[in-house]
Amino acid sequence: SQLHCSFPPDQQQAQTHCLGEIGQANWAAGLDWYRAAVVDTQTMMDLSDHSASARESLALQVKSLPLRTVVWTEHPTNYEHYRQLHTLGIASLPGDAETRVTPLRLHGSVISQQAANPQAVWQWINYLTFERPLIQPRDIPARRSVAATIGYWGNLPTPLRVIMHDQFARARPVPLAEAEYLEWQNLAPLFDGRATATTMAQQIVDPPWFTLATTAGHGP
Repeated sequence: SQLHCSFPPDQQQAQTHCLGEIGQANWAAGLDWYRAAVVDTQTMMDLSDHSASARESLALQVKSLPLRTVVWTEHPTNYEHYRQLHTLGIASLPGDAETRVTPLRLHGSVISQQAANPQAVWQWINYLTFERPLIQPRDIPARRSVAATIGYWGNLPTPLRVIMHDQFARARPVPLAEAEYLEWQNLAPLFDGRATATTMAQQIVDPPWFTLATTAGHGP
């Protein structure tokens, strides 16, 4: 079920329906899913000692091997690149259709406290939101109108478009300060037996971005 989020008084106008806390039982279930995939069935590789660049390099080496699964959230352009090299499938992260949440990594600009003319900087940032994303190809535009103008959703490969559209409806933007909140390295004790899913879940604090309010979905 959906719960109503609590916001500070100065943000009450932004209040909409959103998800409640994840809770220890759900954390434990998610962690145990990763543990089983890595340790029990060995369908997922243990990436807890790999850097981001090492994981990307690994993907280029193992995607062609039969019955191997490399699981992490990738940038759309990387998916298209890998798809041209190997036979490749893509699937949604597991979770309840009504309560799952997909972290949404943001690319953008900020106004520093030292800005001599913050209003002019804001006008520039606002202008950029009406243009095609420039930081990386295949970034999802901030505005529906831009996505429609450039044919963003229609130009994605069909398997990727279906998954992204499905996941985006339940996505939450992750604040820059929390971008590294959960890392593969944090799962190492789970894979080598030093901790259980239950004990690890008891030490986790729900990330604030999970319960952020959302508006209507952004898609085709």
